[in-house]
Formats: sequence, C-alpha cells, structure tokens
Amino acid sequence: MGERGAVRRSGALVGPGQVRRRRRRRDGRARRVVTLVPLAALALALLAGACAARPAVEVPAGEPGAAGPCEVELGKLVNEVDWRHPIVLGEPGGDAEAPLGGRCDDDARPVAFLAHGYLGNMLEGYEGLVRHLVSTGHVVVFPGYTAEFNPDHQYRVVDQGFVQGARWSDRVDLERIGIIGHSFGGGMLPWLVQRAEARGWGTEGFWAVDFAPWFALRVGTGPIEVPDHLRFAMVSYEYDVFVDTRIAIETFAALDLPADQKQHVVLHHDRTRQPTLEADHLGPVTVEVVDGLGTISTDHFDRWSTYRTVDAIAGCALAGTWCDTDLSYVGTWPDGTPVTPATVRDDQADIGPPALQECEFPLNPRPCP
Repeated sequence: MGERGAVRRSGALVGPGQVRRRRRRRDGRARRVVTLVPLAALALALLAGACAARPAVEVPAGEPGAAGPCEVELGKLVNEVDWRHPIVLGEPGGDAEAPLGGRCDDDARPVAFLAHGYLGNMLEGYEGLVRHLVSTGHVVVFPGYTAEFNPDHQYRVVDQGFVQGARWSDRVDLERIGIIGHSFGGGMLPWLVQRAEARGWGTEGFWAVDFAPWFALRVGTGPIEVPDHLRFAMVSYEYDVFVDTRIAIETFAALDLPADQKQHVVLHHDRTRQPTLEADHLGPVTVEVVDGLGTISTDHFDRWSTYRTVDAIAGCALAGTWCDTDLSYVGTWPDGTPVTPATVRDDQADIGPPALQECEFPLNPRPCP
C-alpha cells in the first residue's frame, strides 16, 4: 500500500512487491534479540486502536499540524547496507504553495529523515506521519532496519539509508533538513544529528524531534554536541510502559543548546470522554490500513501533538514561522471542551508507571538523573 507513483531514477527503485531478494552468508554467530517493545504488547495495542473510534477534530488550515496541500508520491529503493528492509522515499507534488514557502513541485525541497522504533520497520506503522510530512512539502527518507539487537549495524543501516535516499532524490535540499526519531530510533537521533552535521547538512536550517527515546548510544556520557542553530523538541508520554521518561529527561538536559532552542513536551491522558485519548509509547505510530486488522486512523493526538510539534519546530527552523507555538495546547474535544494540555518545561519530572526499559538498565551507557 502507499506507492502511488514512481520516484525519479526508476532503475534504482523497487515497486510494490518487487523488493530485490539476495542471499547473504550468515556469520554463524547467534545474535541475541532484545525485545524492547514486545510483539504481543504491540499487537494488543494496535488491535485496541483498531476497535476504537477516534475523535475527528481537524487542525485549522494554516496552523502547524494541519494537512498540507501537496500531493504525496511514495517509492522504495533497496538499502545498499542491508537489503532486508527498503528505504521509503516520499516526494511532494502539485503546484500548490507549500506551508514552508515555495511550491510543492519545486526542484529543491527541504528533507525530513525518520528513524523508526524497534519494531516499526514497515512503512505502515508511520504512514500517517510520512504522508503528513510530504503533504507539507518535505522530501521524506524512511529507512527500515531489522529488529535484532545489533546497534552498530542498525545505526549504520539508518545512517546510510539517509545518505542513499538523499542521493537518489534529485530534489533534496540538504541545507534545510530535519530528523525525527522514535523509541530505539529516538536513541539514535543525537548521533544521527552529529553525523548529518559532519557531512555539512542543515547549514541553512536544522531541526529535530525525538519521541520517547531509548538509550542514546555512540555519543559518550557527557554533554551531547549538536549544531548551535538546531531547533529541537523532545516528546514524552504520561503512560509510557516501555521506556523510562528519565532517559528523555537526561538526553534533553545533555543537548548542548540554549534553552530557547529546545522544548520538552510531556503529553497526558484525557479520559473525560469516550473513547479516551491515551498518551502512551506508540504516540507517533499510525497504521492507516492493515488487511485483516482494521483501520487505526490518524487520531486527535497525531494531529494536535505529533504533527503539530513537528510542524512548529520545522517551521521555526526553516522559515522563522510558528516559533511561538504553544506546544502545551492539544486542541479540543468535538464539543469544544479543551483536551488536557501537555506539560512544557525544561525540568520535566519522571512520571508514569515503571517501564520495561528503566534508565538503570545495564545497556544504558549514559547517567540517570
């Protein structure tokens, strides 16, 4: 699903059902699989979402979080580092005016790179976010990686997926970039930002949004050096039973940025209406259509938290717009009652239940606050 057009250089792309299969020798070592987000728990969460109707409150046009006017074209290419999961490449089309300036079909558009969560290697898990980004005028690069605990390889797959995707789209403006990470991919994000800076990317505009990150590897144990013009947002969830909020708190504090260039948002449940709005680890995940499972459509928190936060941070970094967006505001219920606001502050408290991955877990190389 989702492939509605071929991306340029069709010889390098793989259409639906045509992912190239190649045999590779195995090195004979058994790799220990660490279940950061248990499959059973994820399946239950998706099924629960499939059965519940979601409040349909649209973000007004022209505000961060609103759907953009650009046509969405998606294609796939084989990852040169690991063939098992393709790189999804999204490009905007049409002659409408893009929210961040220019037209959707400009020869050069800003690019958003996405590092998914541990089990989110199929486009379907993040299709809502990918399509939103393309609709607002971004080229999107989304590399998949395999759910096996091999961080050196997984980090390389994502990093080189970014490079390859940028190379194969001739519309990428690498002076204006953004990086999004979630869960295990959120742990990658600080290192991916450093890698992008080392390549000279993002000189005219650089933003990043990190959702419920796992441990940040390969960036040492002290302050995390990032570009001094980076605009950054961390998003945590009140009821994250998978990843300890203290990991996000520590990473946020360690980023070497002025206070006015980074924000930490904690999203809260709202159970005053039915169906309830749940602030959990799967916040950025939206499965639009899955055969046999149902529809988990884009819901209120997708529009008013995930998309709104990403748009506000990107708009500020790339166009100087939406810099004063109040990220604590998450819209209203259909009857006009305000939804429980998010908490936005630099010194967030550790909230929520015990998590499967606590900050003190031995794999965490960084200190716990």
